[in-house]
Amino acid sequence: RELVVGHTVIRNVPLDLEATVALAKDRVTVRRAVASRKDLKVEMQGSVARLASPEVDFSGRAAASVVEVQRFHSLPLEPRGRLEGDFRFTYRRADGYLLAGVLSGAGLVPRIGGFDAGAVRLRSKVRLAGRRVEFEEAEVTGDAGTFHGGGSVDDWRLLAINGRVDNVAADDTARRAGRVLLAYPMLLSGPVELNGEIERGTLGNIRVKAELEASPKPGAAPVDGLIAFTYDQPSGQIVLQPSRLSLSATEARAAGSLDERLAVEVETRDLKEALSAAAAFGGPPSLPVEMRGGRVSFRGEIRGAMSEPRISGRLLASRLTWRGMGIDEVDADLSLSGQALEVRRFSARQNAASLAGSGKAALENWTLTEQGAISARFELKDAAAGPWLKWSGSKADFDAVISASGAVSGTFQAPQAEFHFDARQGRAGQESFDRFQGTAKLGPSGLELLTGTLALGASRVRLEGSYAPSRNSWAGGVVRVKAASDSLALERIALLAGIVPGVRGGARVEVDAVARVEPNGVWLRRLDGALSAQSLSVNGKNLGSLRVEARSRREAMKVQAEMALRGSKLFASVDVTLDGDYPAQGEVRLDPVEIETLFELAEGKKNTPPATGKARLRASFSGPLREPAKIKGVGEISSLELKPREILEPGAKTAPLDLTVHNEGSIALELADGVIRIRRSRLTAQKTDVFLEGSYAPMEKSPLELRLRGDLNLAALRGLKPELRIGGTSVVDVVVRGTPQSPDVAGKLELRNASLFLADVPNGLDNANGVLTFDRNRVTVQQLTAESGGGRVTIGGFLGLGGEDLTYRLQAAAERVRVRYPEGFSTLLDAKLSFTGTRRKSLLAGTATVLRSSFSSRQDLASLFQPAAQAVTAPVAPNEFLRGLQFDVQLISGQDFEIQTAYTQNVQADARLQLRGTAAKPSLLGRLSCGDGEVDFLGTRYRINRAEINFYNTSKIEPVLDVALETRIRGISVNISLSGTLNRLNVTYRSDPPLPSAEILALLTVGRAPASDRGMGLSTANSQDPTLVGSAILGQALSVPVSSRLQRFFGVSRVKIDPLARGLEGTQQARLTVEQQISRDVTLTYVTSIQKVEQQIVRVEINLNRQLSIVALRDENGAFGVDFYYRKRLR
Repeated sequence: RELVVGHTVIRNVPLDLEATVALAKDRVTVRRAVASRKDLKVEMQGSVARLASPEVDFSGRAAASVVEVQRFHSLPLEPRGRLEGDFRFTYRRADGYLLAGVLSGAGLVPRIGGFDAGAVRLRSKVRLAGRRVEFEEAEVTGDAGTFHGGGSVDDWRLLAINGRVDNVAADDTARRAGRVLLAYPMLLSGPVELNGEIERGTLGNIRVKAELEASPKPGAAPVDGLIAFTYDQPSGQIVLQPSRLSLSATEARAAGSLDERLAVEVETRDLKEALSAAAAFGGPPSLPVEMRGGRVSFRGEIRGAMSEPRISGRLLASRLTWRGMGIDEVDADLSLSGQALEVRRFSARQNAASLAGSGKAALENWTLTEQGAISARFELKDAAAGPWLKWSGSKADFDAVISASGAVSGTFQAPQAEFHFDARQGRAGQESFDRFQGTAKLGPSGLELLTGTLALGASRVRLEGSYAPSRNSWAGGVVRVKAASDSLALERIALLAGIVPGVRGGARVEVDAVARVEPNGVWLRRLDGALSAQSLSVNGKNLGSLRVEARSRREAMKVQAEMALRGSKLFASVDVTLDGDYPAQGEVRLDPVEIETLFELAEGKKNTPPATGKARLRASFSGPLREPAKIKGVGEISSLELKPREILEPGAKTAPLDLTVHNEGSIALELADGVIRIRRSRLTAQKTDVFLEGSYAPMEKSPLELRLRGDLNLAALRGLKPELRIGGTSVVDVVVRGTPQSPDVAGKLELRNASLFLADVPNGLDNANGVLTFDRNRVTVQQLTAESGGGRVTIGGFLGLGGEDLTYRLQAAAERVRVRYPEGFSTLLDAKLSFTGTRRKSLLAGTATVLRSSFSSRQDLASLFQPAAQAVTAPVAPNEFLRGLQFDVQLISGQDFEIQTAYTQNVQADARLQLRGTAAKPSLLGRLSCGDGEVDFLGTRYRINRAEINFYNTSKIEPVLDVALETRIRGISVNISLSGTLNRLNVTYRSDPPLPSAEILALLTVGRAPASDRGMGLSTANSQDPTLVGSAILGQALSVPVSSRLQRFFGVSRVKIDPLARGLEGTQQARLTVEQQISRDVTLTYVTSIQKVEQQIVRVEINLNRQLSIVALRDENGAFGVDFYYRKRLR
């Protein structure tokens, strides 16, 4: 028990030993021996031979806790964990002792200076000889990674390890080593060399050399690279050999000592990723900028300890976002530490804007503070102010292109600066300016505008001023402004242009104002100045002059305004107390002023006013200007004269009606609670007596509330819409609500014998009686009956009055109404139609039954075909209404439909047509047919055997004819067939008895008898003479216009001229033929020669029926005879 074994490196620790020993000659055999002590147990067997020179050979197994092992010898392990292993011990005097075996351990915690390695597992071959311990095929596995390799311990204290580490977590290892700034989530693998000294159970004086390849940790961002470094524990120095790291969007290279000088190159497309990597090398963990698809690169160095690094180098960046504001490019040479930022050179660009300069700023733990000192010089060019104001959180409605240069000093909270600025193309609220340049100074007392010039077109305004903020914030303070201009263009002041659109003129201005700025608003404290303007005009029309003057004395301010308004005078005076809600009292006087002038001053009115006249006004008011709803006042329109503008058609001879409206007694007005009320108002005119009452609340969204009732002459409405032609009387009771620009009308209007016409519409309404109801911008027609075109019309539907144009949606039923459209046509019809649309675009649709249609032309049917063969000339441009009017009307002939013209007789027709297209370019579809009647064609009357006119073209009116006509001339029956369109009309002739075409043409055109009837002297060659055709055509050209005039003058049916007729001598002579159609079957013909008056022919033809006719003839020689003709066709 308590056996003590001693050794130079093993402490004397008592053990319990139990052994089975066998003694023999010169040999001791230990069959089994167990040495134990608490948590230590060694089992072995072996022998000792040659006792004189002992040879020892033992083998066995040992197991013990680290605590028990530490009692024998101090190891660089924490007192926890266990060790065990198999061993063999031999000893010879010549060789010394040798202990070899396999050692394994679990839960071991190495003691390596300040490095917390955590628990590890160990397995290694161990060889102990003398004072040297060797490890082979060692494997150490722990939370930090895995080691494979070997090592040795010399003289029981000098440790040397050489091997390879795998999957060492860099971030975990850095935290265990106390290097948090080097903690980056990646795995390191590669060869490692470690040397150190074991003193008193602790490993110290560690030196490490490694070349480690980087790979990503599971679930972490991709990483690749090589880190080569040496570590010296005594000095705490880590030296990076040329190393690199590649992340997803970042490439970093570094070399040097981490605590002295580290050269760094970083390029990234993801700033967050780059900053997380830079933090491992002592860089700032974050910056107030973000990237939006650009690139950032830094080349510089890091000096000093990693806990307090000093960074310097060149930064290049593109497409950045600084707190939400985009920056296109940045280029800077800078030095940065936790205490200061120095920018030796800086340039940045955003769109067309650029900023350049240099400066310094004090930091506190890498952050700008309000008390940090700053100094800088800058030059800004072409910066848009609007986006930067919005970015800063300011609600100021301001924008301009600004350039500035100057110097800044002081602190971030209290900066001081003096700079020159130049703002172009600016806007402040609704006001705009061309240029504003000057010099300003910023200091502890506030902002001071030393000099300033504001350019508004050709106008120049000189400005001075200052702003003194309150102690706590720039949100409140006192502002002072001085402004002067010799000729300020009033049209450039948007506030004035909004009140009086179209105002123009030059004004002389001097203003000196002081105001208090508070979070709840701006409060005027003093205002002195004057404004005078000559030659004011609105919409190009001269109005007069204006002078406004303001004077302040302590808290009292008086404002007076005088205006010469086209011979009228406007005077206003207001006394204001500059305290509280600005209590004020004042008066306004307006001597007789033209209504046209007031109309031109009204918002958005540029067209001709609907009325002219004069008015006289006087008003007074009192109340707080800060609360307009509390202002009270009274007014009186002592005289009012309104004359509606009469619109007459060009060339009209009717004198305009006198519709002048006068007030009966004064019109009393009252202002209270922000509402102007009409207390008393009666207006009279010719056949007009109405009462007007109600209110106008300018502060409300719908300020109007007016009622008009009484008798109204409808002619007074003619000036409202140029296309209206209206007359008659009515009883009106309407209420007007809404706004002056878009009023809503409700009520009714009862018409009594009214008339209504629309410009450019051929038919209107007479003797109209009914009721119209108003609902906002809509007029509904109820029970309206009227006369139109000699017939009766019943109308329903509505009209829209909103906007600049009338809208229609009307339905009408017409009985026997005559429509004279297009020109020359007259149509009597019954119809049921709907009319929808506006003046610019409308639709007429429905069904019309045509009872009778007539055409006023006095020419014959052939004259209608002549324009088709001529060049089509461009039509005169139709008016706006006809250009937009579209048709969708079905035209049906009535039971006794008849076409009446001067060249037709007893023509009964049947029509089924569809009218499409527009009034300017109509089209017809359908069919028109007739089977009876007579028609004049080429000077000859024909009986209609068959006539069909079809319309197929959807883009224009293009009739396709299929007509068969028959006539009898000189006892000869002639048939004509017409087919095709008017442009390509096919005409064929045939006769009974058959005749050559030339003779048929001569017979039809000039009445020349066939060759067989003219007797001797006519040869076959003559009948084919081309001159016959020419003479026929020439005769027709001469006959048609002459026949038309003589027929109108003498009443004869037709006149024909034959320029190449054969006389008695066989010579060609001009011959005149006068024909009178006595009845359908009786024709009297008189023929005479132009050269010889005595050569006269009188011929009477009586057609008894189709086969039998009688011809009585007195020829050129004076002979008289009667011929009987009987016709029989042989087949």
